[in-house]
Amino acid sequence: PADSLSTATVSRDRFLEPQKSGQGFVYRASRTPRAGQYAVWLPIDGDTLDEGDYELKTVISDGVSTLNGTLPFKVRWIDKPRSLRNMQRAIEALQYIAGDSVMDQLRSASPERQRALEYYRRVDYATENFGSLREPDGMKSDRGKVHILYGPPAKVERMLTPGTDPREIWSYPNLRKRLIFVDASHRGEYKLLETQSEDK
Repeated sequence: PADSLSTATVSRDRFLEPQKSGQGFVYRASRTPRAGQYAVWLPIDGDTLDEGDYELKTVISDGVSTLNGTLPFKVRWIDKPRSLRNMQRAIEALQYIAGDSVMDQLRSASPERQRALEYYRRVDYATENFGSLREPDGMKSDRGKVHILYGPPAKVERMLTPGTDPREIWSYPNLRKRLIFVDASHRGEYKLLETQSEDK
């Protein structure tokens, strides 16, 4: 990204002037007979950098002597969903929304932050909330798949009528859909029975 530091007054007789070169940005300070210290703010757009370890290399010269410096720093995604911490699992979870060609592209590209964050938050929620004794990984359940694809429903109706199988009805007004899940095993294994249009 372009550097945003314009010519700045450091003191009454000291100035810093940024100049872009092929090796980065050069900040030139006016000569002065008095010794002093300079502080330079270097804006770095972390969203454009992949996670990892980096080094900021500096070369300071007053025309007489030169000082080289190296400052290590890290780039981390602080609120990164747990599903993204295991790349194999992250790729597996994408099977619900991506075809083979898209999957190939995603394997070689960094995910877009906001969309990826929302998607993997859904994966985390599905994994933790829709598992059963037979399939503890809630991401693989019918309710988990729907939650990952459409997000949380606007309304959930739970029907526990004696003599009938437990049911859940998820409503998505924005999609004009209602999805009916039935637990025929009575073990929390809800299966998608029917998808209805909202006007039914």
